[in-house]
Amino acid sequence: MPNLWFGDVDVPKPPAGRWHVEVYVPPEVAEHRVAAAVAAGGTIVDDSDAPPLTVVADQDGNTGVVCADMSAARTVKSA
Repeated sequence: MPNLWFGDVDVPKPPAGRWHVEVYVPPEVAEHRVAAAVAAGGTIVDDSDAPPLTVVADQDGNTGVVCADMSAARTVKSA
């Protein structure tokens, strides 16, 4: 089940989009997800905190964050 978080902001931002989503992925696929968003027509808004956080936007200005979630990292068990 997706984890949704709603919070207040101290300083209102000018309206850009209608929604904002955060996607938590294992660190090893975060760069691929950002590349897929750009390939689909999105743009990188802010990658100053990459790789853990990269803000992307669609053509309508809706933003999203690709989050490299360390707790979602895949573990490999040795035999």
